Amino acid sequence: MNDFVAYLSASPPLMLLVTLAVGVAGGLLGMKLKLPAGALVGALLASMLFSVSTGIAFVPAWLKNVSMMVAGAAIAVDLDAEKVRRLRHSIGPALFILVGMLAINLILGITIWKCSDVDLMTAMFATTAGGISDMPLIGEPLGADVPTVSLLQLLRLISALIVLPMLLTRTVKAHQSRHQAAAAQIAAAEVWQEEVKVEGELDSDQPLPQPAAPAIPAAPPKGNKELAWTVAAALAAGTIGQLTGVPAGCMLFAMAAVAILNIATNRMKLTPRVKHIAQLISGSYLGSCFTPDDLRQVGGLILPALISIVGYTVLSILLGRLVCRLFHVEETTAYFATTPAGVADMALIASDLGGEGADVALFQMTRLIGVLWIAPWMCQFVVWLLA
Repeated sequence: MNDFVAYLSASPPLMLLVTLAVGVAGGLLGMKLKLPAGALVGALLASMLFSVSTGIAFVPAWLKNVSMMVAGAAIAVDLDAEKVRRLRHSIGPALFILVGMLAINLILGITIWKCSDVDLMTAMFATTAGGISDMPLIGEPLGADVPTVSLLQLLRLISALIVLPMLLTRTVKAHQSRHQAAAAQIAAAEVWQEEVKVEGELDSDQPLPQPAAPAIPAAPPKGNKELAWTVAAALAAGTIGQLTGVPAGCMLFAMAAVAILNIATNRMKLTPRVKHIAQLISGSYLGSCFTPDDLRQVGGLILPALISIVGYTVLSILLGRLVCRLFHVEETTAYFATTPAGVADMALIASDLGGEGADVALFQMTRLIGVLWIAPWMCQFVVWLLA
């Protein structure tokens, strides 16, 4: 075994191939087991174990940047002209949710910093309501500890996908039962008071048939050409963003370029396979950053993890309640719009409970894009101000 490790360590290309092979195997297993963000989580855990046990896991920074560009494009392809038009009518609650999530990030980050040995920059990125892979990758060049951010973000994601939906489902169903009982009473009263309709209406009173509206031709399906243009735009804009030195520039510039093109043309496309490849690379990179010392320090993260999980559980529900009260957003929609988890997952669960899945997805997407743009600057400012 030692000879094999020594042989690999002498060849960075072989180290990269083996690390990616381990990460891909773990990611595929994670998808098979239907873990939350299975491709990313599986690749992260597998490459972490490989790195800790051998010390030769290696993924170059440029490959990490490519995965960040694709991740930015993956967020942007869901933003089209129709969502922008709908956002105009929901700008108030969308901005309130964004500001609320940033405030929660600020409260929990400073609390973890004060109550544990985690440094402030790491604590801020560990409690940012962004992607589980995005926050460690963005925080690394700014001085955040990648293993700590990765572990705390992973625990936050699991709690957001399991604990919060369970609590919210019970809360929403209890409210729905009360509303349904009240609605049944109102309906019974209306039926009792309803007057008998007049029969034998004159045919002349009936509306004249209207000519059918002309059919609007459907847009041609998106294919490999659109996929190639999307990837090319993301890589070109992401490279420019990387050269500017802006925090997370490679992701943010790729996201902006693809979003603008998609709003203008509605022809940008990324397949699930491409997204999974980016997640496998990101997970492999994050796992390769772990060392045996990092695992020995996991015990010291119990308190920060509890602060993050309990804090997000309580404050997210409170934020959803405020959105419901202040902006008259439907209750189920408000709660799941303020749950810091996957856009698609929260929209689907909300739809099953009678909420507006499309609105949940819109609010979640606005929150994610806003956090990715604002949080890095906010974290730097807070560290400059307090630490």
